[in-house]
Amino acid sequence: MNDKPLIVHVVYRLDTGGMEHVVVSLVNATHDRYRHAVISLTGFGVLRHEIEDAAVACLSLEKKPGKDWWCYFRFWRALRTLKPDLVQTYNIGTLDLPPVARLAGVHRLIHAEHGRDAADPGGDNLRYQWLRRWMAPLIRRYVVVSHDLQTWLTDRVGIQPSKVTYIANGIDEARFSRTCSPSEPRRRLGDFAPPGTVLIGNVARLDKVKDHEGLISAFKLLREQAGGNNASARLIIAGEGPQRGELERQIVRLGLTETVRLLGNRGDVAHLLAECDV
Repeated sequence: MNDKPLIVHVVYRLDTGGMEHVVVSLVNATHDRYRHAVISLTGFGVLRHEIEDAAVACLSLEKKPGKDWWCYFRFWRALRTLKPDLVQTYNIGTLDLPPVARLAGVHRLIHAEHGRDAADPGGDNLRYQWLRRWMAPLIRRYVVVSHDLQTWLTDRVGIQPSKVTYIANGIDEARFSRTCSPSEPRRRLGDFAPPGTVLIGNVARLDKVKDHEGLISAFKLLREQAGGNNASARLIIAGEGPQRGELERQIVRLGLTETVRLLGNRGDVAHLLAECDV
């Protein structure tokens, strides 16, 4: 019998995204101490294949758009089958599930806030705030990844400070160390950014909340201040999302097709960032 505690991670969808990468990293880094399962409300994308331990159960509840009452039943049934020691929900899309977890016999509940909803970037939505307050008695601990979220959750939403823990996302800087000198050709991006070029890199979901429009506009301004089209700066953006078409049109409109690349989803992000200057 396996006596390692079982943690069930509950996400809206396990697909490309910073928070989703954190979930996968947690599972991969701690599988020697804990058993893990991942429940996704709306299915899995490419990140599912990055979970290294084949024993990790990945369950999709196939939630329908809107209020899907049968999804609650499927979640309850999954927890009754798994019998987890702890359930951790992530972001607003899963915050209505703690009552179901309690009904399934789970008493250790953690909720992680990795960022506000794309439709509510300032955290002003009163309905979302009330939902967070209403669920607070059922949640043992809130985990936030920034001081901004910590202050917002305690001061504006009204969660007890003693229940909120700030844990910064850990980044292994060694993974992104430059592997060649500035005078040597880049291995992956040498055709786009030859030696002497200043290469700027960004990794994020292509969503309005990430403000890629602002980044591209700032890059245009940087090139103009550095000498127009002869400036040596280049910009790469790795990631995919609903704003791709809009960003492609912006790049064309600003005349940046030769100096900005949207790379889409990539499995070699660490290697790409290692070739960047910024």
